[in-house]
Amino acid sequence: MDKIARRLASMASVMHLVAYALYNSAVLSGVTRPNLVPWAIWGALAVLNAVTYRQQTGDKVKAMLSQAGAVAAVITFMVAASMGGVFQNITYTNSFLLASAFVAVVIWKVGSAKYANFCVIAAVAVGFVPFFKDPSGERVLPWLCWSIATCIGVAVVYLRPKDRKNSDFIMPVSLAALHTGVLIRILCTFGG
Repeated sequence: MDKIARRLASMASVMHLVAYALYNSAVLSGVTRPNLVPWAIWGALAVLNAVTYRQQTGDKVKAMLSQAGAVAAVITFMVAASMGGVFQNITYTNSFLLASAFVAVVIWKVGSAKYANFCVIAAVAVGFVPFFKDPSGERVLPWLCWSIATCIGVAVVYLRPKDRKNSDFIMPVSLAALHTGVLIRILCTFGG
C-alpha cells in the first residue's frame, strides 16, 4: 500500500505542476497580465500550507502535493512578474488573505502547525470566492488537472494509515472540494 501511495503522490504532484504550467501558458503567451498582489499572497499561503501541513502530519508523502503547489505558486508569481505583471489594488479578499497568512504564522510560531494549517485553508477557501462568483476567465484544463490531483491527494492520505489522524484529511479534502467546485462552475458557464 505504501508503494501505491508514493506513486499516487508523485502522480498527483506532477499533475498539479502540469495544471500550473497550463495556467501559466496564458501569461507566457502574453494573453494576460496578472495582478501580482494576489499571486504574491497565494505564493506565501502555498508555502505556509506546505510547511505547516508537512509539520502537522509528519509525513513527507502526504505533503508532496502541497509542496509541489508551493513551488508552482512561487514560480507562477515569478513568471507573472517577469512577463510584465503589475501590482494593482489590494482588494478586500487579498487583504483578508494577507491578514490570515500573518495570523497563521503567529499560530504556527506559538506552537500549532495543525491550527496554522487550518487558518491557511480557511484563507484559501475565501480566496476561491472570486473564482466561484465569476469563473468566465478560467480555462477548463488546468482546473480539471487541479481537481484530479487534489482528489488523488485525498486518496494518498487514506493510503497512509500510519499515524494518520482525521485532521490530516482537512487540507486535501478542502482543496479537492474547492478545485472541483470551481471546475463545475466553469463547466456550468459553458453550458449556461
